[in-house]
Amino acid sequence: MKKGYGILCVWLSVWFMQSHAQDIQTIRKQQPFRIKGTLSAGMWLYNTSGIANRRQPFSWYLTGSPSVTIYGVTFPFTLTVSEQERRFTQPFNRYGVSPYYKWLTIHAGYRNVKFSDFTLAGVSMLGGGFEMNPGKLRLGVMVGRINRAVAEDSVLADGKVYNAYPVYKRMGYGLKIGYGKPNNYIDLSFFKGYDDYRSIARPIRNTRVTPADNAVLGLKTHVTLLKHLTLDADVAMSAFTRNLYASSLDSTTLNTQLSFLKGVPAILEVNSSTGLYQAMRGSLSYGFANGSIAARYERIDQDFQSLGSFFFNTDNEQWTLTPSFSFFENFISISGSYGVAHDNLNGKKYATTFRSIGALNLGLQLTDELNASLSVSNFGTNQNRGLGDLFNDTTAISIVNSSYALNASYNKADQYQSHSVNLSAGYQNANDQNRFTRDLTNVSSLYANLSYTLLAIEQESNASLTLTYNNTQTPTQRIVTLGPSLSVGIPFLDKALRPVLSGSYYLRRADGASDGSTLSVNGTVSYRIEKQTFSVGGSLLHNSSYTSLTPSFTETRLNVTYGYSF
Repeated sequence: MKKGYGILCVWLSVWFMQSHAQDIQTIRKQQPFRIKGTLSAGMWLYNTSGIANRRQPFSWYLTGSPSVTIYGVTFPFTLTVSEQERRFTQPFNRYGVSPYYKWLTIHAGYRNVKFSDFTLAGVSMLGGGFEMNPGKLRLGVMVGRINRAVAEDSVLADGKVYNAYPVYKRMGYGLKIGYGKPNNYIDLSFFKGYDDYRSIARPIRNTRVTPADNAVLGLKTHVTLLKHLTLDADVAMSAFTRNLYASSLDSTTLNTQLSFLKGVPAILEVNSSTGLYQAMRGSLSYGFANGSIAARYERIDQDFQSLGSFFFNTDNEQWTLTPSFSFFENFISISGSYGVAHDNLNGKKYATTFRSIGALNLGLQLTDELNASLSVSNFGTNQNRGLGDLFNDTTAISIVNSSYALNASYNKADQYQSHSVNLSAGYQNANDQNRFTRDLTNVSSLYANLSYTLLAIEQESNASLTLTYNNTQTPTQRIVTLGPSLSVGIPFLDKALRPVLSGSYYLRRADGASDGSTLSVNGTVSYRIEKQTFSVGGSLLHNSSYTSLTPSFTETRLNVTYGYSF
């Protein structure tokens, strides 16, 4: 790994000097040095009574995003320091920079780089790399540490002492090579992630934490055809070893899919926990004068995983159609979608779940000031028998979730002030069609919001008033919430001093009887002097309850912030 870092740094140094030599005339015309960005520091104070603390009584942070430009080469830095990891040997701090010049970007420090959805897709890495796009060539390299090692806590949990969750040191690197421009390209990417099983002692109590090894190969393309037809595709194959401690495979049990990996140990450590999984996602869309239509397909195997990504909705196959149209010079707009999906792709579950998703949106631009929209959606879930005999009518799922929403707004403005009135209302219902479980799962909700906002444009003052109503019916209780919320902001001292005050008060009723109330007040005062900003804010939350279902409590927060722009 160290050798690879050295070769990469030497190659980048030589190339970077060559690129500067080729563009020396342009560089001489650039400003020699320029720095800009922001720095901010803050702290929070927290107190509560009636319930357990939901955060620490005191916390602080320091963040910054300075950007340094030297002869046209920009170095954007990011840094964060806080005490969030105060139980470990160091505070939480991260620093990173991605300087770029024309078509070259270099990454150093903590970076989030994305090559494709299924390979390297934004996981935070401490390391270095580069991306460059000279002409139609698309190249990328990223190498670094994904997780630092955290040993298992040897102290038993007592409900008060924090216990460290064991984590193996995880390293990774990604490569990308492609051809084309942003509107027409094809990229081939590879990601390798692996845990160092020697970085911590093998966990005893957390036996499910095992060191893993992973290699993912992906292909991504975006192609525009005939100016109106667009093709997007992203496919990948992941070889994943879930436990490096698992037993090895002999030649009689090694399947043909993994045999080629067994002969190349540098790609992946293959054992009895190794599997080969696929993922694909694609769409074909056609745009025309009055709308567009798109068809999408997605299939992700049950155990597909990449150590370079955060989360996938695995064991899922889905088809979706999304049309959109407008008529009479956008007086009427109609859009919608319909899709079907199912899981149990390998046929090994006791039941297969089918889902249907439908949505329709109607928009009306009645006048320049008045518009309205109506949306309807329907989400259905049901199951069929899969593998085994455990599936029966009492455990089967068959639910239809329906949603209806109406939105209308009126906006009137001139050069001095603007008035806005908004109305939103809707109904949501979860209808369980299983007669054995419907009495325990049926839920419906009716809501409505009416708001008015006044904005004084020249003074930059604003005020808004909102009335909210919510009626929720559960299998055991009907809960009604009703109340107003108010917000006012008026700047002073040539708009340098900006106080903002907001609050809400909601009454609750449960099964027709009063259940209590909730009062929330928030205030912020900020003062700006040239490049400096001072801000003080606070909040009060008081919940008054008449039943034992929810406690009565009071919660206060205070935060102080200082910011500097340069």
